[in-house]
Amino acid sequence: MAVPCNVELLHLIASRGWAGAVLPAAARVREWKAAFLAAWDGAIDGLDPSPEYRAQRRGVLVATFDALAELAERGARS
Repeated sequence: MAVPCNVELLHLIASRGWAGAVLPAAARVREWKAAFLAAWDGAIDGLDPSPEYRAQRRGVLVATFDALAELAERGARS
């Protein structure tokens, strides 16, 4: 699951103002979120997770993408 890790790392680097962090547009992050969650939702049940894990992990994934989109949105307004 490299995508959520990369999204979280990009958020961390950009939120600290470290050199080299270029954020995509918030709309692009939302596209990534929709595509990733569609793939995740389509595959996760095949791994037979508990309903609690599925709900909790999906919430973390949504929050990860939302945090990056929000940061990108704030950057666009700066």
